[in-house]
Amino acid sequence: MASTVASLQHEVSCQLVAFLQRLDTKLDNLTKHVLTIEVSVSRLEGCIGALETQSGQQAAEIVEIRADIVKMKKTANSVPASAPASVSSSLLPSLAGSYLSDPYADAVKRVTEIHQPRKKLYLSVPLMQISWS
Repeated sequence: MASTVASLQHEVSCQLVAFLQRLDTKLDNLTKHVLTIEVSVSRLEGCIGALETQSGQQAAEIVEIRADIVKMKKTANSVPASAPASVSSSLLPSLAGSYLSDPYADAVKRVTEIHQPRKKLYLSVPLMQISWS
């Protein structure tokens, strides 16, 4: 009887040791997996932070560009469409040259042209007289 109890204890001990070893291996694998996830999360947080910073910089640049456009529109509105009568004809070529050579003035002109309201065309011919042949 004593030998049977001893052999059962030994068998249970061996099974328990084997179970604990398998459990230890699984815990090691799980720990490695968790550490890998933590590293990935840290990298993602870094990427998100960089993207937020980049987005903030881009938003600031967009605000600056919009402010420049507003300045350009104001400048375009203040530039006379034609030279005043008091300006002599000898000054006109130099004034025209200064406007043409100035990239800022060219940009103002482009923005002004882009934002000009479109003129509507009206037909003076009654619609019934138009033939579609």
